[in-house]
Amino acid sequence: MDTNVIMLLIALGSLVVGSVAGLGINYLAQKGKDPKTILNTADNVLGQAKTLNDDIGKVFLPAPVESIIDKVIQVAQAGVHAAEQRCNSDQITKDQRNQNAYDAAMNMLKIAGYEPTAEIQQATKDMIETGVFTLNSTAPATENTPVAPAQAIQDAVTNAVTQGRVADRSASRK
Repeated sequence: MDTNVIMLLIALGSLVVGSVAGLGINYLAQKGKDPKTILNTADNVLGQAKTLNDDIGKVFLPAPVESIIDKVIQVAQAGVHAAEQRCNSDQITKDQRNQNAYDAAMNMLKIAGYEPTAEIQQATKDMIETGVFTLNSTAPATENTPVAPAQAIQDAVTNAVTQGRVADRSASRK
């Protein structure tokens, strides 16, 4: 739906609710009832019902299990990216990446207030492996042999000279 249509529907809905409330209050006043007393009673009942609902929710509904799973996935991905960045900037070696990602993820979980159980530790390691796989499968293919700066300069000069000769030959043919 278009945003303007949604805004129009919300405005019309508000107008209808306001009109019904006004008519209801007017009806109560005509019948000799005090609308203020009725509204205060309704407000008290709703406040008590909300308090009761919150208390029941705390007793019977445990914290959602998804929150720890989501947090493990989130910190594992962050740990993988942090370790990869440290490796790219030569702060750690390639062999240290997994341990560095694991340490970072476990530190983030501790900061978030989760106690590192054996299950959480294993899940974190598994999610780090998944993150590494994803990172490796989405990374662009690069050549592993770095080019020395002197070699890169030599290649650039050779290409420029070769292109200059081709340009000179095409200009002389015209």
